[in-house]
Amino acid sequence: MRKTLLMFGLFISLNAFADEIPNNPPNPCIGGCTEKMQEIYNGFLNNPTPPEITPSVFSGNCYFKSRDYNPHHAHRSLIYLDQHPVEDRFFFASGFHFFGPPDTYADYTISKLRKRVKEGQWKNFGQIEIAENTARSVIYNNEGKIAWLYFMRQDPLTRTIYYITYWGGASQISFCEMNLNPSH
Repeated sequence: MRKTLLMFGLFISLNAFADEIPNNPPNPCIGGCTEKMQEIYNGFLNNPTPPEITPSVFSGNCYFKSRDYNPHHAHRSLIYLDQHPVEDRFFFASGFHFFGPPDTYADYTISKLRKRVKEGQWKNFGQIEIAENTARSVIYNNEGKIAWLYFMRQDPLTRTIYYITYWGGASQISFCEMNLNPSH
């Protein structure tokens, strides 16, 4: 019951911030986290630098705090950062592959993703908003409400991106650690 109330409160707070999104995410470990989730969240907290805004592709593992997934199982994710194909802005796109092999997105490159965007295969873009120490991206649903809310930080030495995603309101939170693809 307490966990449900905490998640409901988090959902309300995320939609309340639709116009003014906080610099840092609400604590995603309210109600508990696995050791790996806490490790990723610590990486996020310990690297107060937004991601470098250059065309790039990152891939890695995500762990989900959700009723739908085992929180100890690593799922695969992709981050695509690039200049928007039509609008004069930089954008963020992310993909998830649940239960995929470890190298699901390892061969993805800028040119491969640009081709998919041109063909209309990728439509959910979020504009990157840079705050003092965090980048955020919001993707809205058809009703204009937040569908996905991403908070990203990057280790300036390793270029590893740590990101926390809230989706389905706040019923699902992902903790992701992403590395730059070799042939990004």
